[in-house]
Formats: sequence, structure tokens, C-alpha cells
Amino acid sequence: MSVTHPIARSPVVPIVPPSAPSPVKLARAPLSTPRLLQASLAGLALTVLLFWIVGAMVISASKQGVQTIGHDTAPSVVAAQAIRAHLANLDASAANAGLTRGPAQAQAWKDYAAEQALLSDYLVSAAQNITYGDAERKPILAIATGVQRYADLIGQARALMESIDLKQSAIPDAALALFRRANALTNNELLPAAAALNDANESVLNATWDARKSTFTTTRVWLFASALPALILLAWLQWTLLARTNRLLNPGVLGATILMVVVALWTAIDLGASNTALTSAKQDAFDSVRAIWKSRAVAYSANADESYFLLDGANKLNYGLSFRKKIAELTDDAFFDKAERQRILADVARFRSRNCVADNRPQYDGLLGAELMNVTFDGECAGAAAAYTTLGTYLDIDARIRALDASGQRDAAIALNVGIKPGESNYAFDAFDKALGKIIDINQTAFDAAIVSAESDLAPLTWIIGIGGLLALLLAFVGLRPRLNEYRT
Repeated sequence: MSVTHPIARSPVVPIVPPSAPSPVKLARAPLSTPRLLQASLAGLALTVLLFWIVGAMVISASKQGVQTIGHDTAPSVVAAQAIRAHLANLDASAANAGLTRGPAQAQAWKDYAAEQALLSDYLVSAAQNITYGDAERKPILAIATGVQRYADLIGQARALMESIDLKQSAIPDAALALFRRANALTNNELLPAAAALNDANESVLNATWDARKSTFTTTRVWLFASALPALILLAWLQWTLLARTNRLLNPGVLGATILMVVVALWTAIDLGASNTALTSAKQDAFDSVRAIWKSRAVAYSANADESYFLLDGANKLNYGLSFRKKIAELTDDAFFDKAERQRILADVARFRSRNCVADNRPQYDGLLGAELMNVTFDGECAGAAAAYTTLGTYLDIDARIRALDASGQRDAAIALNVGIKPGESNYAFDAFDKALGKIIDINQTAFDAAIVSAESDLAPLTWIIGIGGLLALLLAFVGLRPRLNEYRT
């Protein structure tokens, strides 16, 4: 019998599914020193670029503000006020020609032609400086066409006057009607058009000035803030070199840091100097230029009213009221009272004796008062005080003109009105006008110099930031290169 041996079985090993590998926390290996230095150089390049971009934007905005105030708007405001003044003086010269005969009339027509030439020059200047489109173009066109219409009216009146006996003192009714139309054209169309031209530029000038003034501090803050990332990175780089290479100071990195500080300070100082120059140009100089040109325009118009008072007897009251209103705009209504005028002139003389400097400045009204309160430059105080004194003399003579006319001495009143000798009206008005001209010249010179200074302060700054930043980057690279070379060997 056969014996069956049991089959040996291998032990059953349970199949255990492989378990998921346990997570291993991998620590990121720190950057090697060479890579860290290279990354720092790349970061420095970016922060230097940031400094240049922000600086260029700040400086560009400052340059645009100087351009707008110094070249685009201020000259156009002056041109508009000059046009307004010479329009009024053209009308005054025409009225004087209508009042007089003989040599006096010939001189009046000569003055009239001179005013026409000046008007043409200022209109061309304004047309060449159009910056704001129709806001300027339309008033200039209106003035140019209106002046031609005015010249036609006065030309017709002159022809009528020359066709009659030149010795008679009365003006023909037809010629007087033409003078009235010309005067109405001046006051109702030409002067408002000049005011519109002024407003088109003055509104932009004031808005630009307000915007620039409000950013004087913030622009420098932005400039410093844009330099900080580069300075912080350079300081961190110096500390990293100390920690990793035991080098106390890296000359290249130190030099780059000092250069960045110098560039930032230089830029901020020159930017501040430009802002100071622009402030002087706008507040100290141009505000006076504008006020005195406006004073001149108002005074010329008042002087025309004085002549029309005698020329157009039917409208004496209207011309007298207009004259008084315009003189009050220069000073105040109390200046017409002789006793009050003497008090004000004595007050101005005392102020002048202190060179227009006082702890408690007296308060003066009107355009001349505003100028007296804004005296800044050498010679300006004397000019402002002289404007008050000569205007007072002119008003004394004006009172005599009206008294002569009221007493029936019209010819004597006319002679006093157009006279160019001391003690006569046109002589006194010319002295007043020269005082205004002196103030304008002083302030215009100061304005031009301040604008040049503001521009020169800004001119190199973009280059300084750009070149300074590149040199700082180069210094840092030169300083780090030996350290990088150590790891290559």
C-alpha cells in the first residue's frame, strides 16, 4: 500500500497593501551667498529704476507748471490787460481829437495812431500765444474786427470834422453821433472781449498755481519715498555682507548708499528752490504786474470818460458817474473827497517813509491798495506811493475841469483837459501812468528772472537722478564683484 504524504504548503503571508509614504518636510535650502548677492543687484536695479521713474514724473509736472504759468498764461494775461488799456486810451485820444483844433488836435490824432500801432502789436502777440483754442481765439478775433469797425467810425467822424471850419469849437452833430457809437462799441464789445481773453488765461493760471502750490510738499515726500527702497536694500546688503562674509563695510555699497542720499537731497533741494522761485514769480511779481496793468486799463478808461464828459454834453451825468466808479476801483470812493484824499496821501507818505514796511500795515482799498500791500522789490515802494500822489494831483485838476465847465468856461476846461504842461490834466495823468509803468517794469523783470531761475533749477534734475542712480548701481556692482569672484575660485 502506498503511503500518501501530505503536500507541504508554504505559509500564507497576508498581502498588506503598501502604505502611503509618510510626508517628509523638505526645508528650502537657503540661497547661496553668490545668488543672494546677484539677486540683490537685480533688486537694486529695479529700485533705482523706480526712483528715476517717480523723479521724472515729479520733475515733469513741475516743469509743466512753470511752463503754464511763465510762458503760456502770464504773458497772455498781460497782453489781454494791455489790449484793454490801449483800447481805452485809443478812445481817449479820439475824444481829445474831437474836442480840439489846430496843433492840439494834430497831437491827439498822432496819439490815436500810436495807440492803433500798439494795439496791433499786442493783438499779434496774443494771437501767436494761443494755447487754449477758441477761449482765446474768439475774443482776439472779436477785438480785431471790432477795432476795424471802431477805426471806420472815427475815420468818418474825422472826415466830417475836416470838411468844416477847423476854428469852430463845436463838433457837428453827425460827427458826435459817430463818436458816441465808437465809445459804445469800446465799452460794450471791445473791452468785454479783452476781459474774456484775460479770463481764459487767468482761470488756467490760477488753477495751475493752486494745483502746484498744493503739491509743493507732497512732491518732495514722493521723491524721498521713491529713493527709500534703494537705500533700504543697500543697507540690508551691507548687513548681509557682514553676516555672511564678516566684512564690516563694503566700499562700493557704502559709496552707492552715499551717492543715492546725495542725489535724493540734491533733487529735493533744487525742487524746493524751483518751487520758491515760482512762488516769488506768481505771488510777489505777477500779482503786482496783473494788478497794475488792470489799474492802467481802468485809469485809461476813466481818462476817456473825462474827455467824453466835455465832448458829449448831453451825456455828462453818465460819463461823470462812470469816471467816479473807475477811480473808486483804483482806490475807493472816499478818495474823491479832497480832505479825505489828503489824509490818505499823508498816510501813504508815512508808509513810504518806512519803505512800506510796518508791523501793522494800514489797510488800503482798490487795485492800488492791493499793490501797496504787495510791495516786495527794490524801488517798488516808491513807485506805489508815487501812483497815489500823482493820481491825487490828477483828481485835483479834474475837479477844476468840471468846475470850469459848470461855470460856462468850456474852452478853458478843454484846454486844461488836454494840456500837457505842469498843472494840466494830461501832464498829471502821464505822471501817474509813468508811476504805474515803473511798478510794472520792476515786477515784470522780477517775474522773468524768477521763471528763468525756476526752470534752471529743474533743468538738470532728470539727468541727475538717472546718472546718479546708474553710478550707484555701478558702485554696488564694483563693490560686490570681489566677493562674487571669491566663490568662483
